[in-house]
Amino acid sequence: METIRVSVLPQNEIRIIKEIIIVSDHENRDTSLGSIFYERDFSSEYKMEEIEEENRDFTYYLNYPKQEYFPIDDLDGIILQSIKNSFPKSIIRNFIYFSTADVQRLKNLKNRPIEKTTIMFSPLLISQNYQTLSNSSQYFYRPEINIYRDSKKEDVENLAFFGNFDLNDRTILSRLRNIDFI
Repeated sequence: METIRVSVLPQNEIRIIKEIIIVSDHENRDTSLGSIFYERDFSSEYKMEEIEEENRDFTYYLNYPKQEYFPIDDLDGIILQSIKNSFPKSIIRNFIYFSTADVQRLKNLKNRPIEKTTIMFSPLLISQNYQTLSNSSQYFYRPEINIYRDSKKEDVENLAFFGNFDLNDRTILSRLRNIDFI
């Protein structure tokens, strides 16, 4: 048995890794087609749920961190929904990227064949006042992402995902551009 030294990463490298598992309902059987990964930085608004010390029992420490302790915001919702539009049973899983053990974990999770695709994030124009939008320009964002395959290439090649955001949210595009898909 090998003993491996684990080191904590520098503070500027610690983040949350989000994994969206693309789940297909094929012949009434849920099947993982692959995963999409992206990183989120901790901030004063985007942080783990804090549990009061008196509520921390043995199971708290045994199971920490539970998935429900991880932050989720409108960006996570838009990204997940863009996948769920095509694969409604898809789920998101989180883990903290904190140590060299987590670096190895991510490397192992990504050790699969890759298919490249895109997600197009565009403003939701339905129910908008079309007269005010006439002759205006709107912007969308289309990052290239990797699908780390669990299935055959044919199951995921030529996929594209589409997500919508509120046209009135002036910060959404710049915030989406700051997401690092890995």
